[in-house]
Amino acid sequence: MNKKLRVLDSASGAAAPRAADTAPPSYWRSMAELDQTPEFREAVEREFQEPLEQLPPNSPGRRRFMQVMGASFSLAGLAGCRWQEDKIVPMTRRPEGVIPGTTTRYATAMELNGVALGLHATSYDGRPIKVDGNPLHPESLGAASVYHQGSVLGVYDPDRSDAVTQKSGSKREITTFAAFDKAAKEELKKLRANRGEGLRVLAERSSSPTLAALKDRWLTAFPLSKWIVFEALASNGRPAGTALAFGKPHRVHYAFAEARVVLSLDADFMSATFPGGLANARGFIKNRVPDHGEMNRSYVIESAFSGTGATSDHRLALRSEQIKAVAAYLDAEISAKANALPEQGAAQAKPTAEFLSDAKVAKFLGAVAKDLLANIGKSIIVAGLHQPAEVHALVERLNVLLGNVGRTVFYTEDAPESVTSDAESLKALTEEIAAGRVQTLLVLGGNPAYDAPADVAFGAAMDKVPFSVRLGLYEDETSQVATWHLPAAHYLESWGDARAYDGTISIVQPLIAPIFGGRSALELVARLLGEEPKGLELVRAQHKGALGDDRRFRKAIHDGIVEGSAFERVAPNLRAIAPVKLEERAGSAAVQNGQLEVRFVPCPKVYDGRFANNAWLQELPETFSKLSWDNAAFFSVPTAKALGVTDGDVLTLTLGGKTVKVPAVVAPGQADGSVKVALGYGRTHAGRVAGKLGTDVEPVGGNVNLIRTSDAPFIAAGLNVQNHGPGKRLANTQDLYAMDQIGLDGIAQRLPELVRETTFEKFKEEPAFAKHVVHQPHAMNLWVDPVSYEGHKWGMAIDLNKCIGCSACVTACQAENNIPVVGQENVAMGREMLWLRVDRYYKGNPNEPELRFQPMPCQQCENAPCEQVCPVGATMHSHEGLNDMVYNRCIGTRYCSNNCPYKVRRFNYFNYNLDVIGVTPYTPTDDPKMKLKSMVFNPEVTVRSRGVMEKCTFCVQRIQNVKIPAKNAHRAIEDGEIKTACQETCPTEAIIFGDLNDGKSRVAGLQKLDRSYQLLGEFNNRPRVQYLARITNPNPELV
Repeated sequence: MNKKLRVLDSASGAAAPRAADTAPPSYWRSMAELDQTPEFREAVEREFQEPLEQLPPNSPGRRRFMQVMGASFSLAGLAGCRWQEDKIVPMTRRPEGVIPGTTTRYATAMELNGVALGLHATSYDGRPIKVDGNPLHPESLGAASVYHQGSVLGVYDPDRSDAVTQKSGSKREITTFAAFDKAAKEELKKLRANRGEGLRVLAERSSSPTLAALKDRWLTAFPLSKWIVFEALASNGRPAGTALAFGKPHRVHYAFAEARVVLSLDADFMSATFPGGLANARGFIKNRVPDHGEMNRSYVIESAFSGTGATSDHRLALRSEQIKAVAAYLDAEISAKANALPEQGAAQAKPTAEFLSDAKVAKFLGAVAKDLLANIGKSIIVAGLHQPAEVHALVERLNVLLGNVGRTVFYTEDAPESVTSDAESLKALTEEIAAGRVQTLLVLGGNPAYDAPADVAFGAAMDKVPFSVRLGLYEDETSQVATWHLPAAHYLESWGDARAYDGTISIVQPLIAPIFGGRSALELVARLLGEEPKGLELVRAQHKGALGDDRRFRKAIHDGIVEGSAFERVAPNLRAIAPVKLEERAGSAAVQNGQLEVRFVPCPKVYDGRFANNAWLQELPETFSKLSWDNAAFFSVPTAKALGVTDGDVLTLTLGGKTVKVPAVVAPGQADGSVKVALGYGRTHAGRVAGKLGTDVEPVGGNVNLIRTSDAPFIAAGLNVQNHGPGKRLANTQDLYAMDQIGLDGIAQRLPELVRETTFEKFKEEPAFAKHVVHQPHAMNLWVDPVSYEGHKWGMAIDLNKCIGCSACVTACQAENNIPVVGQENVAMGREMLWLRVDRYYKGNPNEPELRFQPMPCQQCENAPCEQVCPVGATMHSHEGLNDMVYNRCIGTRYCSNNCPYKVRRFNYFNYNLDVIGVTPYTPTDDPKMKLKSMVFNPEVTVRSRGVMEKCTFCVQRIQNVKIPAKNAHRAIEDGEIKTACQETCPTEAIIFGDLNDGKSRVAGLQKLDRSYQLLGEFNNRPRVQYLARITNPNPELV
């Protein structure tokens, strides 16, 4: 197919052909709804939904359903919705200071891609059940991402490796650590004799000072060995770029709270995958509060929608490969007016790329340059990590010329080896193995047999190494080809240390002993060196010089940070940058099928695949498509129409002769000619959730590593798309509550009333505009309110100006409240159980839309429509204004759900948590792994059974956990002392909870603001949740 695809359609705003010759509504939910596709019409016009499917007990579908449920939650040993008999066992040897049945928080840290985030892990009677951010950590500030929230489920994953295995022919045999230690001792004896010749260590990226010291001792003991680092998502673009600009690599840090103008060049700097992303989000949003009288302004140029792009004031969709020309253009515009010094070199020549001649693009870039020059020393320019070194060099040059360094942009020195490509290092190792120069290989973590680039056949090469050892949490794709597989300890089971991106050291402490007897990387390397293998002693010895006595070491453990350990800031000198080379095709305004750009991105749910077997994260709706349980190829509206692609079509993506099959998703806001695909799917040895060969569990999604090469790991050109037509039904949660045409018309009319917004200038003229969007007549209640709320009156405020759609709140809620996983088929049928959803709405032209997020918990209405229709009083009002659920009363009529205008109630069609593998909450099982899974539950939250309705409770258990001690101590509850799970994890503090009866509380103050409003307030439901309207700060030249 050789249809020309106009890259600039998005920029110029040329509308694609529509199903009907009508202008698009101002707000809309999805392309299916906007275009009124036949599938969408069929779904909304069906009078009755499909009947509840009763799966035969031994059907594959039933078995798969049970596997997914069982892999997520327990089946025995915890409180259900009915009375059960239990036995009380006394703690005869209770440790000092431990009170049974209470929770305790411990500081720890978790690493991703060599960057640590400080955390607080909650322990209940010696087992971790929840993870949140550490408020003292400079890059957490109390927040956590979906990866960190979901990590606690991995501790109790029954698919984790529980034994040492050894390859024996085509099979693997279970053995012991003692057997491995004996074999390793003999192997290392030979290696010491030849000084480590033929010995290689392949490790994932780590910032651990203790592991770095062990590495030095390893290379001293085996001087002819090599220590290679590989991380599938590692990029050397920024360190290599700063080396071009300053002579050596540097890390870049930002003070977004001090910036008035922010420009992102394909950088999602508020993402958890961006170093310091959570702190960046907090700082950026700090200047997005219009009530303070000032707002920053943000511009984003990117190929696919990101959280950063969704919150921007101006967004331009361009292919990622065109960003280099944009950076050169801005350098040419700004350098001449910023008085660059002679030693800083000449400006780049203004590019002649075709797409830059488009009037809309030229106007956008001209306005950006002018705004940046008007805010010298008060701006920030950020480049995406996946961008090439030349882009980063130009961006740092611009930050220097604009006077941002030392004010909003700061630098610390990076390691010299940071400029090395991890993919090239792995490729060199693979070539060494193929040449027979590697006899012994130690692999520490990672999964290179799965996520190695397509041109690096690492798995096949590793299979031929005479003596290979793999330390991993799972017996996965890499362990399948290893001589020895060793079970690794989870980070919540291990002692260690790690650095944040700014260098701050955190002590990683365990909350539970290794459940399967696994070893940490520190312990394994130390044991192989013949040293003390205890993790605590290794860490203590490493920091003895800096922390000295035991008191300071204990304080570092308690606080979660080592004070004064951050890297020292430096002020590098800008050098001249050579003219950048611009590829001819990147400047083209039209591309053909076969020359499409493809962007490989980390999945916002399963990352690089390491969380693929985490059912919480698999079921979490993707931020923009709201796709659950799959990855897909994302196309812009014009590109999809040119290729004849619609949602759910099965596609074959071909790049460099390699192919992979994935479904299609039409994504408004995607750059024309660019296709986005997420990594981390298509696992073949993940487990009963994500897929495992030899079982009836098919891999979830497609493995796009099969078309990703070492020379183009993030941005590649030459993609060909072949469409095979409709495939399976995708589990998309955004369209689940579609109604008939009358209902759809009502939704379309009401959407501007749900997501209320205006510009900063108009807001200053009419601050209370949000209260007047809908006329709310004075409405009398049908009855006198029987509740006086003389004590506490709980409420919540959600600021739409701060929400970036990251969905950390959704996973935090699931972990806190024992919310079950239902599986892909049930999600597609509208049976999701998540108590909190983040609605996504598009605004404007589908070729260049704006995007809005709206978190939607239970509104805790005072005149709750659900309470009025329940025939058994299962939903009722508490004396503090909470809309409570009495699970033991519920008989499952679902009248309450029908009568809820916010659609936030969830019904248990199956006994998702309890009897999905054939046992009940009263019948224990002798399977140890089934007992293990019960440990992830929060014992303070009831586990619901089949036929019961459930919903958000405002984390009532957290309310009680503060109220009772406060009452016993005869003191008042302080504002902010109670935090809901969603509030605590939010990186931007978009959610605030508290007591409305306390006039000085933060939530009471927010609900009194001019821009606060009630959702569907005209119904007189009197919701306790109020929203703060979104305010944008557009550039008048671009309006």
